[in-house]
Amino acid sequence: MHAEPRFVSFSAPGSQNTYPYAINNWFTITGYFVGPDAKIHGFIRGVLGDMTTFDPPNSVNTWSFDINDGGTTAGFYQTADGMLHGFVRDPQGNITTVDPPGSTNTHIIRINWLNILVGYYEDAKKVTHGFFRDPFGQIVSFDPPGSVGTQAYGINWFAGISGSYATSDGVALLPADAGWKVHVV
Repeated sequence: MHAEPRFVSFSAPGSQNTYPYAINNWFTITGYFVGPDAKIHGFIRGVLGDMTTFDPPNSVNTWSFDINDGGTTAGFYQTADGMLHGFVRDPQGNITTVDPPGSTNTHIIRINWLNILVGYYEDAKKVTHGFFRDPFGQIVSFDPPGSVGTQAYGINWFAGISGSYATSDGVALLPADAGWKVHVV
């Protein structure tokens, strides 16, 4: 016998559209919303309904994509020049920009319980590369052999990373049952 699901509806203050993107084990939600200024802003919603909105300094749009059980969020933001930069926001509200060396557009997609970030970035030639950032700030880029574009989308408790890549013939590889992993050592 299963309990009936409980649905909670909410909107960020002044939101035209609210996009809850991730929830942690404490039922804290993060995501983004379109505000009355028609710009995109990040938010964190606590289990009791308290709402915090945020934007990294110099941002014009903010996408918050993940939150871990410690309350640290991660995502990316856009500056006035159109460039995307990764960020990590600690529970106290301190925001750190995260851009791999040589990146022109950075997308941070996930953060695990160890505060390891994972995502992808474009280089000056518009080629994407996967990367992770350890809790001490070291960034490691990676591409599977034969890749002409890599995107990392997920990370688990053991720092196994999932994602996809393309080859020069344009075929996207790695169906759901054939993922690859990069381990932090």
